[in-house]
Amino acid sequence: MIRRHVAAASVLFDGSAIAEPSGAWDYELDDYGVEYYGDSQWPFYRRVHKEMQPTSVRLSPNTEFKLWRTQYVLLTVLPEQGIIDVGLKVLVHREGSGGWVAEAGGVIDLESHRWIITRAVPDEIKQQSVLKRDKVLSFLAQARAERAAGCSVPLTAYERSMLSSDSRVH
Repeated sequence: MIRRHVAAASVLFDGSAIAEPSGAWDYELDDYGVEYYGDSQWPFYRRVHKEMQPTSVRLSPNTEFKLWRTQYVLLTVLPEQGIIDVGLKVLVHREGSGGWVAEAGGVIDLESHRWIITRAVPDEIKQQSVLKRDKVLSFLAQARAERAAGCSVPLTAYERSMLSSDSRVH
């Protein structure tokens, strides 16, 4: 059972905050050693002592391969509770070389694929948090579809960047 407790979002200054990319973008896997495995609602696993274990993964925008700081999303699966904890931040406003960011995560119910809000976000960032929520849900649906189609290893941000740089060389 998921608790319906909603906490206020904390807004903190981050001296290296990065704005989300402009234009069209989606999330991609920005992690290593991850495989698609099993048939549960959670597709990401790592081999641990010769056994496949559900694993947390990090996502980043798919526009370029770089240090994304405040734009990373951490998905932590809690299979015994049937949820994914989603850690994400939203830039409230820029200041100098950084900016003020708010925690805007939530949890995803693995059975219903629904996002459950765990932090109340200020109105001025609600649109950003909804956009990111939708992109996370889309990423998970795509990963499950790739696994169902027989793909065993997801393409990572690093691999995509190498493929892109290889195509520029030729």
